[in-house]
Amino acid sequence: QFSLIDKVFTVANQAKNNLIENYAVDSKKISIVYPTVTKTEVAEINNPLKSIYSNYELILVNIGQPILTKGTDLIPQIANELKKRNPELKFKIIIVGISNDSDYLKSLKLDISKMQLTEYIDLVPHTKTPMNYMEIANVCIIPAREESFSLIGVQAAQLKKPIVAFRNALGILDILDESCTFQANYLDIADFVNQVELVYKNPDLAAEKALLAHKMYINSLDADKINNEQFNNLNHFMHD
Repeated sequence: QFSLIDKVFTVANQAKNNLIENYAVDSKKISIVYPTVTKTEVAEINNPLKSIYSNYELILVNIGQPILTKGTDLIPQIANELKKRNPELKFKIIIVGISNDSDYLKSLKLDISKMQLTEYIDLVPHTKTPMNYMEIANVCIIPAREESFSLIGVQAAQLKKPIVAFRNALGILDILDESCTFQANYLDIADFVNQVELVYKNPDLAAEKALLAHKMYINSLDADKINNEQFNNLNHFMHD
């Protein structure tokens, strides 16, 4: 199905390798152009969430409509493991971006209720100010099973927030590698919580990695830089 296509643009090596290995696409046809987000989306100056969540010692934020590939259903398991290990820790996990009442979301709510995690997990509808939540986060958690490129990872790097994710699951880890993120073994809940605890118990290390992620964002994911790369790739293809 790709034999008649002259050029393929992908957003990460993960997608490129999938095309080569599973669809026999010639690697010479494939160009990687990383997506990004503009810098205009920021938290409000007087962020009202700072006072609402001021009593929590640890705040973990995940942004995006809950779906299977994003691994949102794993969050109750993460919360439960963190709660069992740290019964005195006052923490909150905030899932931002609920926009429909799908069967998947109903199952998520059922898990939260049956595992008695209602006071530990907040489900927030889609909002025009998601960066308010990112600003108050101690950790950005991305428990995705597979995501070609996580834009909330870009936003976390913009705001110098530590990122915890599963290894080999996100295209963004091409850029934000293990030197600047906290990565757990794939779908290993215990190891994911290990990484969360590492962030919480080692604030200097967390800040160091978050700062490095911010520098990598500036070097490789800045919106102006990416837009120029996209233009140059298309221009080269059109005049080749």
